[in-house]
Amino acid sequence: MRINQRSKLILSCVTHFLILGILCVVPFRDFRQFNTGLENMELYSRLNVLVELLRQTEENYLLYHSEHALKKNRELIRQLGLKMEKLPLTRDLELSRKTQLEELARYGQLMDELAATTEVQAWPEPLTRDIGRIGDQLQTFGRQLLLQCQARQRAMVERFKQRLLIIVALSAMISILISLSIWRGVFQPLKKLEQAALDIARGTFRPIVTDQRGDDETQTVFKAFNHMVRELEEDQKRLIESHKLSSLGTLAAGAAHQLNNPLNNIATSSQIGLAELESGDPEITSQMLETIHNEAMRAGRIVSSLLDFSRDHEFFPRLVALADVVEQAVKLAANEIPETVQVEIAIPEDITLRLDRHKMTEVILNLLLNGVQAIGEGPGTISFSAASQPERHRVVLRVRDTGCGIDPADLGRIFDPFFTTKNEGEGSGLGLAVVYGIINKHGGSISVESEMGLGTLFLITLPLPEQEVSS
Repeated sequence: MRINQRSKLILSCVTHFLILGILCVVPFRDFRQFNTGLENMELYSRLNVLVELLRQTEENYLLYHSEHALKKNRELIRQLGLKMEKLPLTRDLELSRKTQLEELARYGQLMDELAATTEVQAWPEPLTRDIGRIGDQLQTFGRQLLLQCQARQRAMVERFKQRLLIIVALSAMISILISLSIWRGVFQPLKKLEQAALDIARGTFRPIVTDQRGDDETQTVFKAFNHMVRELEEDQKRLIESHKLSSLGTLAAGAAHQLNNPLNNIATSSQIGLAELESGDPEITSQMLETIHNEAMRAGRIVSSLLDFSRDHEFFPRLVALADVVEQAVKLAANEIPETVQVEIAIPEDITLRLDRHKMTEVILNLLLNGVQAIGEGPGTISFSAASQPERHRVVLRVRDTGCGIDPADLGRIFDPFFTTKNEGEGSGLGLAVVYGIINKHGGSISVESEMGLGTLFLITLPLPEQEVSS
């Protein structure tokens, strides 16, 4: 069973907080120990102060034989004993405490013996020496406790630093893993969706590759998006066919005029042939039959071109000469081009591109008929020119007319479906949208430049075939 993205995200966040919670327990415990160490250090410092005061009273009594110093000394011995009994010590120092308490009691006895000797000159030297020795031991013990406590605190600080670094590192790693998971599960699919939407805006209906085994939110969105793409593609095909039928009607009217000439010639030749049958001149009869045959073939070519354009073709690009495609389109629309409009073709014969001939013919026809309508009744020129740019792996086809031009406010919407600058009922608004889609399908691009009253220029870029780029 696969986990969806929302569950993954929730699980990742919960895991992150759990691990952080567990890791934070350790520093909290260290903090408590550190706080206890500070309290112990304060106790050990007070112990050392009492020992120092004890030695001062001892010294004052030995030097000045002060009863006040002796009384103070006895009070300090009592306080020191109580302090030492309550000191929090490690197991290895418990024995030392017992020894020091015994020594402190011995110290008190020696001070009492010293006080019992009234004659100062009679103070025995071993007695005063033992008192000094025990006092030194008490001082050493107090300093040892303080130094050990300070060492433990420093070690605890270092340990806390290390653990803090480990926590930060682990937290960073978990955050990175969660970020990567979010990137892969959310942002990456969104990027794919954005790119697919941009492709649709450019007229390319490319579905997103989905994981057939996946059932999370992103895969569901992808499948819905792909369904929408298929629907849009079908709608576009229907729109193209609708526009194609409109163009076909225009071409059919022109083809009818084109067919009129060969049909008239056939009728005339057949009448002459029938008349010559009576006179029995076989040469004239043969000429008339040949004329009828040629005109019938001419009519057949006109009908064949029209039928070829009307058929529904799958997109099938192959190497063709660009000049041939343009010339074929111009011939198809010949009867729609007034005598006042001159068509110029300046395309090198050696420019060959991988094109779908029928789709590209439709592009040229659209631009050609748009140019004719833009020029109207006045004289004008429609020119087709092309230049190869191998360094940029492309060919640029320029289609220019000297018509009325396009309003600058309309240039940004000129390729939108159903947008038209013509009067109501004169255009479907699909022609340039179809052109845009076909050029995009060829991997190219189309742009427009225009000024009111000066005409319009369409710039079409198409990719060069690999062999052309290599050469």
